[in-house]
Amino acid sequence: MPENAYLGMYIDGEGPSGIIRDLPAEQTVYYRFLPMVYPYLIKQAPDTFVVQFGGGISTSVALRSNSKTVTVAEGNPAVLDAFRTDKGLRDFTGDVLNNPKVHVIDYDGRLYLAHTSERYDVIDLSLADSAGLSSPGGFAIVEKYSYTREAMNSYMRALKDGGVLSVTLWNKEEPPKSVLKLYTTMAAAAREVDDGDIANRFFVVSSYLSTATVLYKRGGFDAEDIAKLREHTRAMSFDEIYYPGFEYDASQTAKVLEDYR
Repeated sequence: MPENAYLGMYIDGEGPSGIIRDLPAEQTVYYRFLPMVYPYLIKQAPDTFVVQFGGGISTSVALRSNSKTVTVAEGNPAVLDAFRTDKGLRDFTGDVLNNPKVHVIDYDGRLYLAHTSERYDVIDLSLADSAGLSSPGGFAIVEKYSYTREAMNSYMRALKDGGVLSVTLWNKEEPPKSVLKLYTTMAAAAREVDDGDIANRFFVVSSYLSTATVLYKRGGFDAEDIAKLREHTRAMSFDEIYYPGFEYDASQTAKVLEDYR
């Protein structure tokens, strides 16, 4: 973990959301430990869309993962103004919004993707809730339109053939609730977008009491994709929740559920 890697951003008393520092080259291995790196393991030099800029973590990961272009949406003008004009923030982030690869959409990414004719190799929606909302469940308490079935439908349709949608959510509940809602919502959206079986469209990983990441691939994951993603998951000591061909042993399910109080 690099030292002094983050600042905390609070908006109307809600937060913090992390603002990541422009890390020197010798510290960029850190990005491999972030869940937002998953789509770039199987997509080379992608055209990337970040649904919500927030503190810029997903944008930084996209740039460091050799994205050809990074289109960033942010509906809060105060956030964009701060990153563009505040010298402290510009120095801390390496003036990320003025990077020549970055194109800024100054309104809600969900609405933009619902109406654009552009198509992307990677669409990222990661940790859009603040860490402060993560413990009680984030969007389970305050409904976030970015996570609705209609929004997921728009994201999936805005992918190129073979494109990957990556959604990372805080997963600090025991037992989990918000992530189960996310799984159900994304599966329902996929059934609207895709014909036939959606079983090979998803890859899901989590880090215990930290984050959960759902990957959806337009057209489905092939064997090479799955091998790369599983290899990285094992290397990071994350938990495999689902992948095409995943075999689930239900023999202990009843006992586990009975033990919760």
